[in-house]
Amino acid sequence: MKNSLDAFGNFKSQRGLTLVEILVTAVVMSVGLLGIAALHLASLKNSVDSNTRSKAIWMVHDIEDRMRANRANANSYVILMGAIPVGTSVAALDLIAWKNELTSASSGLPNGDGSIIALPLPSGGTLYTITVKWAEHSGTPTQFVSQTEI
Repeated sequence: MKNSLDAFGNFKSQRGLTLVEILVTAVVMSVGLLGIAALHLASLKNSVDSNTRSKAIWMVHDIEDRMRANRANANSYVILMGAIPVGTSVAALDLIAWKNELTSASSGLPNGDGSIIALPLPSGGTLYTITVKWAEHSGTPTQFVSQTEI
């Protein structure tokens, strides 16, 4: 127990905290905990979006590797957004697998789709533009574009 002097110089006992001090402490702690919860929620949302972007980049690199492995028929990989590939050639089977992975629920790309466009270069090579589109966790349409020369 702590003793102090009152206005007249007499000792006065103090016991514990007042109810007001306890209520102020509770309010301050509540605001702090709500702030921490909001930061955690924002961090989780950004982590999910980052994971989705990583998957999209991986899928672009996957089709680029497939095109390099079938370099002689690289022009057979040209496809537009929303198009459904058909056929039994290596390029057609690669595109079917790629488009199925983009649109599957397990890929983690909501509303995923992709396209490959070829542009002849003056040097004699071809520049391929590969685009993957999807919807972010918030519903915002997003895309990743990569260009490679094969």
